[in-house]
Amino acid sequence: MQAASDDVNDPRVVWTCCKNNDGNLGPQSAWERRNGLFVPVTDFDWDLFRNPDDGRSKRRIKSTVEDLFALIPADVPILKDDLYAQAYGKVSRDDVRDYLAELLREARIFIHKIKRPGIKSGTGYCRTPPPKESEPDSDIDDHEPDESDIDDDPR
Repeated sequence: MQAASDDVNDPRVVWTCCKNNDGNLGPQSAWERRNGLFVPVTDFDWDLFRNPDDGRSKRRIKSTVEDLFALIPADVPILKDDLYAQAYGKVSRDDVRDYLAELLREARIFIHKIKRPGIKSGTGYCRTPPPKESEPDSDIDDHEPDESDIDDDPR
């Protein structure tokens, strides 16, 4: 059972069968609460419920890889958390992960290690590759394993 909308005064609910061990799942149905009873709603707008246009469901945002690419700076890397914050409401969280992977495979963006004073380095993304550094890394998290340390671990 779930609310039919985000309006706390809306008396309608939607029932969905989530489990049936021995048969097919039943269809969703809409009901209205009235004095402890449930009355079927015959004119329920299923399209609006499944595809809300009020921003209620951020998981159903229609976007493209180009929408995410436009949020990634050309010169200065953006922290991963900041990128997710900027993408909120424009690109769904699941799509951000998929689009990042696609952009990285196509070498349109690059991963950067962003040093942050006093805390562990962060992951960032930028359209330009990271600079080649000749001296070894010497920041605070030397003793923290990163992905390359884990791959090289012989255990």
